[in-house]
Amino acid sequence: MKSKIFLLFSFLLNLFSPHASAVSLGESYGYDPLQGATYRANLLRDGNWKVKNAPKLSAKKWEFKTGGAVKASPVMANGLIYIGSEDKNFYALDAATGKEKWKFGTGGAIFTSATVYDGKVVFTSMDHKVYALDALTGAKKWEHAVPMDKAGFYYVSPGAAYGLIFVSQGTATGWEVTSWGGSLLIGLDPETGEKIWEQKGKTGPDCMSSIAITPEGKMIFDTDWNFSTCLDLKSGKYDWNERFTGRNMRGAYYSTHAVGDGIAVGVIAIAGPKNGTAPVSEVIAIDVKSGKKIWSLLPYDKLLPTNMPEDGGDHRAWAAPALAEGMVFTGNNDGHIYTYDLKTGKEKWRTKVGGSIRSAPSYSSGKLYFGADDGFVHCLETATGKETGKIKIGGKTISSPTLGEGMLIIGDDSGLIHCFD
Repeated sequence: MKSKIFLLFSFLLNLFSPHASAVSLGESYGYDPLQGATYRANLLRDGNWKVKNAPKLSAKKWEFKTGGAVKASPVMANGLIYIGSEDKNFYALDAATGKEKWKFGTGGAIFTSATVYDGKVVFTSMDHKVYALDALTGAKKWEHAVPMDKAGFYYVSPGAAYGLIFVSQGTATGWEVTSWGGSLLIGLDPETGEKIWEQKGKTGPDCMSSIAITPEGKMIFDTDWNFSTCLDLKSGKYDWNERFTGRNMRGAYYSTHAVGDGIAVGVIAIAGPKNGTAPVSEVIAIDVKSGKKIWSLLPYDKLLPTNMPEDGGDHRAWAAPALAEGMVFTGNNDGHIYTYDLKTGKEKWRTKVGGSIRSAPSYSSGKLYFGADDGFVHCLETATGKETGKIKIGGKTISSPTLGEGMLIIGDDSGLIHCFD
């Protein structure tokens, strides 16, 4: 405990001192990408699951029924699947059998993914609290009440790095998305849950995405609806904070940025009539070091002067992008997976399935997996976009697949958690 207190004191001293050490955070405190143990597979939020034996979607191994919709995405560690439900319970299931190991009740629905860190599983609930449980037994270690700007939902999945657990203050919203937040970033002591670091949002009232954290100590997220932001943890200062969309200078990020090869990719709903957003999304790639936009594009670009789509359809992307093989993969409410070259934005291919794609795609070994509102989990070949398999889950889903060795786990809106081989 003394060593942890010293570590945290040193972190704060290094963070705010004008004479901070030149040693990087990664060297001083260690950077663990938390592969498989946090939202979107790792702290870069790239959806790249590093498993050797990719699932074939040949059969269902098991399913588990909860008492409410499962909108969270599972995480896997210690041979367990960790996931929350709208029924206000947080579950730990045996990954091999699907049998319940333990569950923990909270005062609100759970829509966000957990993070497993320092022997604990950490998650947020709609009762406006962050919880830390013993990852093996489910015993409560601590809880931390998160003040909110106003009564509302709380959709931010926590991150953890350099001896701190990072979350953002909640804000009110009625959207069913995976990652809404608030104006204040906070860092909690993983041992006690005490707040020992905070950072105000630079531009406005909302930090609406789960935070990506790089090995260089950079936090990448969004603020004020349509700003992409990079905060340097070592200095506590912003490297850049930019509004990259040129579509009437307004829009809204509904998903988390993904980071890879020095590039951050975000998907923003563009401005629409009456100071709102249009049902069209823009994909934006940003150089992490300079904060300059590399490219941006509209997957659907046939727009009226109001920015509304000519076909009257819904072309928004609720889900976070995935990055792998030098490509960007984005799902869309129009039922397409769109794929672009990460460095140039040139379209590689697009594939349409039978329903909206609100489930962020997950990558492994040349395959892309995602759920869709046609009631199936789909698998595409990343080189060509050809569908190589699909399997029925029976309901709509916003949950993103978690990939393990020879298995895929996903939740659905009916309250089921499925495991396929």
